[in-house]
Amino acid sequence: MRICHIISRIDATADGTLVGGPPNTMRCLAKKQSAMGHDVSILAGCPGREAISNARRAFSPMHLRPIPITRSFAGPLRGIQFLAKGLSHGILCRKAIKAHQVLHSHSGYSQLALLASAIGKLCDVPTVHTLYCPVIGEVEEHRNWFLTTKTARISLKGIDRIVAISENIRRSLISCGIEQNRIRVIPPGIDTSRFHPDVDPRRWRERLRIPEGGRLVVYLGNLVKAKGLDVMIESLKCVAREVSPLFFAYALQNQHRRFEIRRQQYRDALEQIPLAGPALELGPVPRIEELLAAADVFVSPLRTTNGLADYPISVMEAMAVGRPVVSTAVGGVKEVISHETNGLLAAPGDPEDLARQIVRVLTSPSLAAELGFNARRRIEEHYSMDRCASDVMNLYDEVLATHQVPVQSRTVRDGL
Repeated sequence: MRICHIISRIDATADGTLVGGPPNTMRCLAKKQSAMGHDVSILAGCPGREAISNARRAFSPMHLRPIPITRSFAGPLRGIQFLAKGLSHGILCRKAIKAHQVLHSHSGYSQLALLASAIGKLCDVPTVHTLYCPVIGEVEEHRNWFLTTKTARISLKGIDRIVAISENIRRSLISCGIEQNRIRVIPPGIDTSRFHPDVDPRRWRERLRIPEGGRLVVYLGNLVKAKGLDVMIESLKCVAREVSPLFFAYALQNQHRRFEIRRQQYRDALEQIPLAGPALELGPVPRIEELLAAADVFVSPLRTTNGLADYPISVMEAMAVGRPVVSTAVGGVKEVISHETNGLLAAPGDPEDLARQIVRVLTSPSLAAELGFNARRRIEEHYSMDRCASDVMNLYDEVLATHQVPVQSRTVRDGL
């Protein structure tokens, strides 16, 4: 089967490390499909020549078709630029696109599905869109005129099937008027052969000079307020009074310059906390599974999942590595984590409650071990990439049958 995945932006480092949950999820799925014998290509927004080169390295040996974009900050203007340039590409490369059997686009905001919808209609190719965030009319820090339920309905109208990664997203789609028969819930898949409990934690423990008995708290994300890093920092003030020696490492995605003041504020706040060593600020980490394995607890202090991935991939990867996770009872997180069974949930925006849950993990080895074991089992049973790829390929078959397009031999899928 010939499949084209579409995504609005790819951020990758020089070594091919992708930044962000949805791009990593898409790449994992695309590589799985390629390994199954399918012909997979990627149509992606890339801001500049260096970004194109890095993205090609990240997706090699799959074919990357870059859409050059100039807007660096995620917002409506960048979205409109992606849609305009993507449509122009679709018109110019119409013959090549028509050779595909499925166009599968991915985004956090439903409005970006408009490109796949338009190209699909233009080239008469069936379309699937995976939505990673609930349909909303606003984001955490500002009202966005581009994000309305009306534009969501218009953008998704021409999509054959919509993949909601969570039940929470499915409900949000239905509430804004999307027909239930076009929605399928398929959670993102985790590469459980890469993220597993046997990953060696020593490199990061040694780098951070964590002594025996030391406790490491890890955060992955960015500086958007919805991510709750400020709540995390406030909670560490309480944790440091209960747990010693305490260490903290946080890996940030590439940040827009508008967040530089906030970054410095957070650095200053961390310097006031009596940690056993300086808080280590990292950029994108190539082998993130090793940092996760080194953590005594992984914390995702989300205020909301509006505008963010409803199933945080970093949370699921930490669970796959068998680490205890503390997060918040928001959005789809409540579907992944069952409180006190495979993780702990705190009230969103409450640093004291977050601190209590972190302290519980760090002061009870038996609880930490139980949560980590159950977390790994939860990922294996419900969120493996094999299961995700199988569900997606079955959905493609359904879409192709609806369009009365002959389905190629299924023998390449026998390995699933």
